[in-house]
Amino acid sequence: LLPFFATPDSQLHTHIVYLIPPTVAPAKPEQILFLFSAPDDQWGDFADTFSRIMATFMPRTNATARTTTHIQGELTAGESVTSNLQKGQQDLWMLFVNEPQYLSLRLEPEGDQLDLAAAIIDPMGRVLANLDNGYTNNSERVVDLFLPENGRYLIAISEFDKQAGSYHLNVNTNTTPAFNGHGDILLNETIQSQLPAETRHLWTFEGTAGQNISVVLTPLQHTLDAILNVYGPDGTRLAALDEGFSGDPEVISGLSLPLTGAYTIVVSSFGSAGEAYALSLNRGGEQTANFYDAGDLVYGQSRRETLRANEAHAWFFQAQSGDEVQIKATPLGDNLDLDIWLVDPDINLLATADLFLGGEAEMLEETLSATGQYLVLGREFSGQPGSYEIGLMAMPGTPPAYAGTVAYSNAVSGTLSSGQSAFWLFM
Repeated sequence: LLPFFATPDSQLHTHIVYLIPPTVAPAKPEQILFLFSAPDDQWGDFADTFSRIMATFMPRTNATARTTTHIQGELTAGESVTSNLQKGQQDLWMLFVNEPQYLSLRLEPEGDQLDLAAAIIDPMGRVLANLDNGYTNNSERVVDLFLPENGRYLIAISEFDKQAGSYHLNVNTNTTPAFNGHGDILLNETIQSQLPAETRHLWTFEGTAGQNISVVLTPLQHTLDAILNVYGPDGTRLAALDEGFSGDPEVISGLSLPLTGAYTIVVSSFGSAGEAYALSLNRGGEQTANFYDAGDLVYGQSRRETLRANEAHAWFFQAQSGDEVQIKATPLGDNLDLDIWLVDPDINLLATADLFLGGEAEMLEETLSATGQYLVLGREFSGQPGSYEIGLMAMPGTPPAYAGTVAYSNAVSGTLSSGQSAFWLFM
């Protein structure tokens, strides 16, 4: 479809409906893609017809799954742009590459309420990188991402809560890596980079005496056993972490800076293998020491994480009033005894699950009464460390019941049970 969006005089307005079966479907399930398109200036003439067509086949879906994509246009290397992301919208930028290149990108929110994310997609439609490691008000940045093929790459910009706001986007390309192993990182910034084998990366930031910071080093492959060190302006090592296993994040929370000056974060790995990682630097205090922002949950997906000793994990997801959800936390070992809590957008506790012994899964099923951001807290009952998997599913609604056939100019009647819908056929 992209050629139809290439110039202002050939703009198409397109609504895409992508239907996939639940995860319990067969190994090779059928998937259905519907496309409804019209010239942008004529969309209003067709929108009602399209809506009525969709109503004949659309299952009950969560509104948070619906996203409008806006084609912003072409980017050139070295260009900085400022744009306004509309509510519920995803912006799509195009970058043409005529030879293999290394891409460096920085995405910065304007204001303190946006949780931005970016996906970089190659000419074949494969996702090369997802930049969604930061928190609200954080900048997302990738350094020297290799673009191996010629063609048009896509950069998709979105906001976790589907909120509106402005952002700044800067892209640069080079035929050789621009990063030489030593660079700068800003407060409230997350950097994604590739650690070569048997090397280390040094990231420098300016700090003030008495300031508290938090540093999170997250491996982006399960094979990376990351090591995190922080040095002060006088060369004193202030923190050294290698507490996790391969794939586990290293977290420094509430580190008080003793001096004003340039601090250095050193990223390395145990063993010779190098892999991709994300490094986040934020202002932070001791109150966050035993809580870890594990990230975002999306309907139909599962995530894996590792609890440290005496640690709780916070997971976030967006939902609509009336959504029926299932949350399942499964230990990846025989001894982990998990507890999970579900908290609503007003910070009210909705439900807890702690029914089973160590090694068994815990599950919550709940009908949500409000629209907004929900919080799932997870911990181990006795504070023991260990790995687990957590999944969020939308419970299927009650399917409509067949009521019969109806002929033109005839009236029909029927009876609906509570919570039931019905459909009629006509020829």
